[in-house]
Amino acid sequence: AQDKIWYGAVNGGSTAGFFENSNSDVYQKLWQFMSGIHQSEVMLEGNIEGVEKVEDSNGKYAFFMESASIQYLVERRCKLSQVGGLLDSKGYGIATQKGTPYKALLDNAILKLLEGGTLHRLKVKWWKQKRGGGACDAKGGGGGVSPLGLANVAGVFLVTMIGCAIAGVFAFLEFLYGTKQSAKDSGVTWVEEMRTELKFIFQCHGNTRELRGRDSDSDSNKSGQSHSSHLSLEECQYKTRLGMVESPYGVKSESSHKSTDSKSTKLGSEDEERNRNGNPFDDE
Repeated sequence: AQDKIWYGAVNGGSTAGFFENSNSDVYQKLWQFMSGIHQSEVMLEGNIEGVEKVEDSNGKYAFFMESASIQYLVERRCKLSQVGGLLDSKGYGIATQKGTPYKALLDNAILKLLEGGTLHRLKVKWWKQKRGGGACDAKGGGGGVSPLGLANVAGVFLVTMIGCAIAGVFAFLEFLYGTKQSAKDSGVTWVEEMRTELKFIFQCHGNTRELRGRDSDSDSNKSGQSHSSHLSLEECQYKTRLGMVESPYGVKSESSHKSTDSKSTKLGSEDEERNRNGNPFDDE
């Protein structure tokens, strides 16, 4: 532990109680020092004694106290400065008797003052303007934490701009690759596809675009349906001409049956006539 800079607080105050009851190892080490062999030197009776000891010690002593008091003092006593952030955050309140009807009225009034900015304006008035407030700002002395300037936040803007530039390069490369693949699929030139894509982008409305390949697919589907319709129509006309006979081979088979029957009939009549006249080769 360092021992070059001593530190303390008001003996028996709320700040000392915070260090004593804290569960943090760091705060416990601080309390062990403040309550150790140097307690009489570092633990003082009030804030005024602590502030005077800080000014007289030339940077060799630090005093813990409430942030509101520190902010009020550093506006008027330019040797003082607030170091670091808050160790603990607790708000001020107004104590009332339990069950009193004024509690709700006080709560609503405080909320209105807080939301309307009245409390902030009052703090600026009495901390920075009235009763010597702002003296250290005019002299350019201590007066708390210095405000951030452009040099402090320049790195944030630099990283943001570099990130945007890298993102723009990747977006451009993706655009080139995408339009090249789309041009191959659509059967058009790369330049024409890029021109069409840029025209769609700069329309600034709509998020869907009809693809080129779908037109040819729809045309092929339409031609296929038309071809099927023609085939169906020709088939119906063919069936209508043939009547109930679906195959032309059925007609041929019927005609062949008819011719066979007629031949058999003629052969039969010739046999009967031969029997009546007799066989010319038989002997009498």
